Amino acid sequence: MTSNDPITVLYVDDEDINLMLFQLTFRKHFTVKTAISGLEALHRLKEDMNIKLIISDMKMPEMDGISFINKVKEINNSIPCAILSGYQKNEELNTYINNGLIIDYIMKPFSKEQILQLVERTL
Repeated sequence: MTSNDPITVLYVDDEDINLMLFQLTFRKHFTVKTAISGLEALHRLKEDMNIKLIISDMKMPEMDGISFINKVKEINNSIPCAILSGYQKNEELNTYINNGLIIDYIMKPFSKEQILQLVERTL
């Protein structure tokens, strides 16, 4: 990332360790905001207009990743969203990619390079 304006990525996961690892891994590459739930992430999105990309876990209590992303699109339809999950990609996820709800699906454990390529490609 060589732009003068820092890129802000919101990462949503219901596990503290995943949030911490994501932040430590990418803090030198872009600004990382985190949220422990879809609800918290929606509040962060409404407060921070600089968020340019959202990466969300799929399986979370109360609101799964797709339900969360559907709510994001109601707030700002132009924000690109991706799913990062430990579950295998399936036909339902392919449908979400094909219809433009999500831009990509990345399996956990992710490689640093996969996320950096996603950010480069998207922004």
